[in-house]
Amino acid sequence: MSLTLKLREPADFRRLTPDLLRLMQSSEMLSSTFRWFSATEDGPSITGSATQQVDRVMSIVAGMGWGFETVKLLKCLTKRMKEDMVKTEVLKDGQDLFPLWKECTAPKWSPQLERLRRVRNKCFAHWDAKRARRFLTRHAHDTNFPPLLQSDSHRGDYLDCSYSLAHWAILEEVFELSSEGELRTQITETADLLGQLVQLITHFITHICQAQGVHVDIQTGPGATA
Repeated sequence: MSLTLKLREPADFRRLTPDLLRLMQSSEMLSSTFRWFSATEDGPSITGSATQQVDRVMSIVAGMGWGFETVKLLKCLTKRMKEDMVKTEVLKDGQDLFPLWKECTAPKWSPQLERLRRVRNKCFAHWDAKRARRFLTRHAHDTNFPPLLQSDSHRGDYLDCSYSLAHWAILEEVFELSSEGELRTQITETADLLGQLVQLITHFITHICQAQGVHVDIQTGPGATA
């Protein structure tokens, strides 16, 4: 069963705002990343077992990068909203998300949001040269390394490959290379945070649409299309 919301009249399109479109774009990025992450959970990735864990971690890294951009957008657009209005109107059906909104609009980033900021700046938006140099220096005298590269095919096709050493460096940067159990916990907690951000955005999108007087028609069924 599919669901489609269609703008009722051309006038409804003209009621949309740039800020509303930006929120919807951030939701698209985060939701897509979340689906990417979920697709790696129970089975091999499209490129096989050697790359399955890499795909899972990279989806989280991308989500953390877009997650911080979403936090900045929420802070910019909603920090002047009165708390009572956010709590009783915007989040009237999502009271559990109010503490996260408070974190997003606080003067100083909380530890979990600061982590998103660091990953966005050092691993997602670009690959920081200082961090790379620090990693190589830190492990210059180690004797036990992961493979430089692993492949799911004996031919070493580039889409079937993982640069395991680079993956190790990213794990160390993002998750401080915890034990496997702690790593799984951190990844799950991060995925939960990203999911909550999507929910939070959705409430604000709904609120702005209603405030702007945007009317939609709901269509359901196999034939419902965008």
